Amino acid sequence: FRWHAPDKLRRTVDELLGWYGEGKLRPCITHRLPLGKSVEAIRLLTDRKAHGKIVVVP
Repeated sequence: FRWHAPDKLRRTVDELLGWYGEGKLRPCITHRLPLGKSVEAIRLLTDRKAHGKIVVVP
């Protein structure tokens, strides 16, 4: 998608960001971890223990 249709990708991302800005999309964030726990964040992904989004914050 990224390589074969970059214009379509840009339009899709713009539309999704618009929906997010309008409050039509609300990502399910299940974990917020400090940057120092990045390894734990990756482990949650690889162990398939993330049931939503993982946010790593500074």
